[in-house]
Amino acid sequence: DLASVETENQRLPYPVMAIEYDFDYGELGVPQEKLDKIQELALKRIILLVEISDTQFALMSAYHPQSNEVQLQWAVAPISIVFTYEMLNTMEEWYFISDDLSLNLGIGGPGQPSVTAALPMFEDTVSDMDSETAEIIMKDMADELRVAFGMLGILSCSNAPIEKVAPPAKLNKKREKAGKAPIPTYRTLHVTDHTSRSNGSSGGSHSSPRTHWRRGHIRNQPTAKGVIRKWIKPTIIGGGDAPKPEVVLT
Repeated sequence: DLASVETENQRLPYPVMAIEYDFDYGELGVPQEKLDKIQELALKRIILLVEISDTQFALMSAYHPQSNEVQLQWAVAPISIVFTYEMLNTMEEWYFISDDLSLNLGIGGPGQPSVTAALPMFEDTVSDMDSETAEIIMKDMADELRVAFGMLGILSCSNAPIEKVAPPAKLNKKREKAGKAPIPTYRTLHVTDHTSRSNGSSGGSHSSPRTHWRRGHIRNQPTAKGVIRKWIKPTIIGGGDAPKPEVVLT
């Protein structure tokens, strides 16, 4: 639920961001029999976040259909969702979670995101699109919106473990002499560094839970200087071993 991310006063850390990831429907508890009926199962996805101006940014989506009947390598959603940064302070006016946990967005109203063509080739398609079709596409992009805003939430934490990696100076000099573009500095965000904690024996009548991961999350930590946002590492709960997820975001 994005309400727990607290997006107030956030901005994109870069003018253009590409988030590529593998989507796990199983983690959402989607039954296999339902997955078998989806013809274009989108496991691999890319989110593009693009700053349009000092006050606006857009979210676009692309996915790789996992189907023998589909020959496309990557498909781009025809619409992009345009937000103002001010809307991140008033999500309750356009962000709604239904009883079935599906995401609904208010579009086009006062203080709500708008929709535009993701690429010039889609301008006629979007201009002729009825509201029902646009709503279906919006629901298809719900997961991308959750992932993107969740990422922004982590990046805004005061202790987000970001490592700045400078390119080798000698290598860049050789590339410059050879007429090649230099290797840029990049940043790596390690979100899966974790801690271990054993429940021990409580002496009660209930058996200890099986060893499992408690997922990482954002916490608003009161301090003498006010409330700060902190990233709480994933934790292994229990006395045994849990598989360590190898995820590093670069």
